[in-house]
Amino acid sequence: MKYKTHRAGALSILALFILVPYILGFFSFNINNLSIIGLCPFLVYFFSTLPDKIESAHRTWAHSIISLTLILFTLYSAKPIIEVLLLKTLQNISSNHIKLIQSTFSMSILIGWGSHLLFDSLTDSGIPVFYPINKKRYNLYKIGTYNNDRNEQILFWIFTYFLVITVIFVTLKIAKISINFLLIKLLYISFYI
Repeated sequence: MKYKTHRAGALSILALFILVPYILGFFSFNINNLSIIGLCPFLVYFFSTLPDKIESAHRTWAHSIISLTLILFTLYSAKPIIEVLLLKTLQNISSNHIKLIQSTFSMSILIGWGSHLLFDSLTDSGIPVFYPINKKRYNLYKIGTYNNDRNEQILFWIFTYFLVITVIFVTLKIAKISINFLLIKLLYISFYI
């Protein structure tokens, strides 16, 4: 898949897990944590194309579930070291903020890199899920190849529309504008046009 589809798809998955529950009222953001959580879309955007950029041969070790698991395990194992480095670097930071930074970073890798593997597994060539143990490529569902641009364009626009609608609803919630009020106004305007 192309970079733009990987990026839009990864951001859509992030929106699905973070913004949609916020819109539905399952949780609210603490203003102190918002700046750290705000890094998440940028990190997801970066990690969604990283597997293609770090491999010498396309779709080898970085397109494996094993590599993603090893990276997350290494991050988890390095938590105490990262905590000490952050405490020494950022002197006025609390341990809660350090945990939030670590979890934001880990979640960004999981969503960005994981979505990349998911979307590449939808192509005709698939991904080597268990590389280097087994180099066989697997597909979840074939939507087409890199050369079949139509299916990928459809997927890209679905992700983009989902993101736009999600951002609109989050903006309305932050501004505390009732969705019902907005719909009534739109119906009123469309009725008189």
